[in-house]
This record gives sequence, C-alpha cells and structure tokens, in this order.
Amino acid sequence: MLDGQPAPVSVVQFNGQAAACRVAFRQADPGTGEYQLTFPDAVVDVTLRVTVSENTVELRVTGIKENGATRLKTFAFPGNALLTLGPVQPDAAIVTAYGEGYGKLRETLGPLATMKPVAETANYAFVSAAKLAAGIASNHIDDHQRISYQITESWINRATCWRGV
Repeated sequence: MLDGQPAPVSVVQFNGQAAACRVAFRQADPGTGEYQLTFPDAVVDVTLRVTVSENTVELRVTGIKENGATRLKTFAFPGNALLTLGPVQPDAAIVTAYGEGYGKLRETLGPLATMKPVAETANYAFVSAAKLAAGIASNHIDDHQRISYQITESWINRATCWRGV
C-alpha cells in the first residue's frame, strides 16, 4: 500500500509566502474532481483538476484568473506528501536520482528499512511496496523546483516524497 498525505495540509504558499486561501470542491464526474482555490488578498483564483483513471492519478492546473494587480508566480502546499511509505510495509523500497551536472548522478536505491534518515531533493523519486509502485518526475534544474524526499525513523523507516515550490 502506498499512502498519500498522512495529516491535513493547513498552509498554502502564494508567491513563496503563506497566504489565506478558500477552497471549494466539486465532483466533475466519477473519477474527476475540481478544486477552486481563491486567494482573496491577491484577488487570484486557481483551478486544479484531479483525475483518477485505472492506476494513474493526475493533478493538473486548468485555470488561473488574476483579477487584480498581483500576478501568480508560484503556489505550493509545503510538506504535502504525494507519496508515503510507512512502517507497515516491510518490503518497501525507494529509488531517487539527482543530476548534479554533466555526467554526474547521485542515486539513492534500496530497501527503506536499511536507509538512514535524510532530507534531500531529486529529479526522480520512485517508491514501491509489494506489487505496487509509484513515481514523481521533475524536469526542473533549479533546486527549489525539484522533488523533495525525506526518510525518517519511526518503527521502521518512513519515506515521504513531494514536489517542491
């Protein structure tokens, strides 16, 4: 089993700063939901569409309305775990890859139970347990745009992966 976010996310960042945000949800059709994020102080609305189809979950920004002078440059959900492996998965494994320049690659690969605690960034992160695996990929070269991952000690290690700001 691969888990997602283990606790509610209470902060949304707008242009790198914590911002007040109202969220509305509507189910567009079976397997598809739309979230409307309204940032009242900036007078900006963002529409996110989440689609689940067979074994794929896709999150896509489908609309941005800038109704005032403020322009949206970035928004993020800090610490929002897109993928989490917990201590109840003894066969859990993680693979990450980080390009450090031409011809240089830093990799993390192995069973989660043997990993030491770490907080890093990567271009790719894959986690697996039993017969299920999932991954997140990034094509950004800026450290702030990469995927963040963290391995923490609980009973057995826990791995959490999320997309950076």
